[in-house]
Amino acid sequence: PRSPFRCQSGMKGQAPSLLLLLLAWRPARGAEQQCQLSDQRYAGVTVTVVALQEKGGVNLENLYVRAREFENFTGAVVDFVQRDVRPSGDNPSLAAEVFADAGKVETGCNGAGVYQGYVIKGNQVPDLVQCGGIANLSTQVEQSQTWSDLDWADVATAIRQGTSTYDSKVYSLPIDADYMATVVREDLAGNTTLDTWEQWVAFAESQNGTDMNGDGKPDHGACIALGPAGHFSVFGVLMAIAAPHLQLGGTSQGAFFNTDTLEPKLTAAAMSQIYPDAPSSFSFETALALYKRLVDVAVPGVSAKDAWDYFKNGSCSTWISLPGFVYKTQDTKFGTTNMLTRNVPNATMARVEAPGVPCPSRSTCPYASDTSSGLVSRAPFLATSGFGFAISSKASAIQQQLLFELFTYVSAPEQSNPDVQEWTVSDPFRLSQLDNETIADLVERGWDEPVARQYLEVVDATLNHPNAALDLRVPGLGLYMSSLLDATDGYVHGTARRRRAESADAACEAA
Repeated sequence: PRSPFRCQSGMKGQAPSLLLLLLAWRPARGAEQQCQLSDQRYAGVTVTVVALQEKGGVNLENLYVRAREFENFTGAVVDFVQRDVRPSGDNPSLAAEVFADAGKVETGCNGAGVYQGYVIKGNQVPDLVQCGGIANLSTQVEQSQTWSDLDWADVATAIRQGTSTYDSKVYSLPIDADYMATVVREDLAGNTTLDTWEQWVAFAESQNGTDMNGDGKPDHGACIALGPAGHFSVFGVLMAIAAPHLQLGGTSQGAFFNTDTLEPKLTAAAMSQIYPDAPSSFSFETALALYKRLVDVAVPGVSAKDAWDYFKNGSCSTWISLPGFVYKTQDTKFGTTNMLTRNVPNATMARVEAPGVPCPSRSTCPYASDTSSGLVSRAPFLATSGFGFAISSKASAIQQQLLFELFTYVSAPEQSNPDVQEWTVSDPFRLSQLDNETIADLVERGWDEPVARQYLEVVDATLNHPNAALDLRVPGLGLYMSSLLDATDGYVHGTARRRRAESADAACEAA
């Protein structure tokens, strides 16, 4: 915590919220003595939460630390069913476990209803709401004193929209922000301009086949997730390139559908109807051709985790990934600001703003930026939007209240601000996590001040961009993702392992 919390034996005036009591109870980091204040309001109440694992793989260790603090103070028992983002042994993935319990549109909404709480991705909310599997938290957020504890206005608007709300109601509390982060080998790029996706792909092509890590073997222009097919990280890379080609007029317009007709923005006719003055380059076909070029110079058939390992080894000139992997590579506690290459010790990385598309005028692209390449329209893509906490609609009233207070405690800035630096799955999602004090905290962790400042500037430009593109959030999301990837697979990969598309235009029509 940024300010020490003192133990208090009593409080005067209005009964404080649970968060204030917890802060009063919890000793400052490094304190030798535990506070004795405790209200035990949930003694005898047990809840079970389906969550990312505590250790190893992709984990959410901060949730377990905070849950133990909450248990000690309130007397609650918080049990966890721990799952990884991918299936592991006999265990299903986190998403599969959540959908099996809360219901999923594609499988008929037949949820078991055994558990009380869930860690979910923002783009999973519509499915869960459609199946009636998660509770509407709007009343508690609006009427409870927890509103001020949660500091709702401090959460980036795009995260509130993409993770927490659906149909103007609150269904989850945020703990993370996810988007497609764009990273480049700074030592290789030098002064190369990377404002547009055309420039990004051309740079990757220029580096492909060269030895980038000194092992005497040709390396790759790009590290991106390419398998398993249909996974959100594959869909995310494609849509990171497509979003600025499809969304010009602000977040509310969306990157997927004409909001008036619900026609997909995947054909030239659909785009010309929405943006009659936009050049033909603003099209899914243009984006798909760029994606194919990037795939052609990428490490073949790797997962997001594998792509991360290849980049750390210095084997790629560019990298597109979720931000947790990027932070873990940059942070001096986990890695180093130099790449982990044995033969090129001076190799460095830089996180940069998401590239965009050249635009002729501000009347066509009202949120475009002036760059050395001219006017460029960007639309950083918030893939999945990030992790949040949801509560089962089948949990009892006391269990729902317990979990609401627990999740508020974990999400509140007093806990989450230090947590997004200490643990890598929770990435900055609040405005207060992007300020100068955070830069000082990162420098104290060992970051160079210019690197820390650039990191937070890029995160800020992503989360608070007026044209940020939200991920697809509809019931039956998995069918939409797999259908789009299926329809374009033949063109992109040049194989007949799914439908064969002979051209980008045919792929767009199929999609």
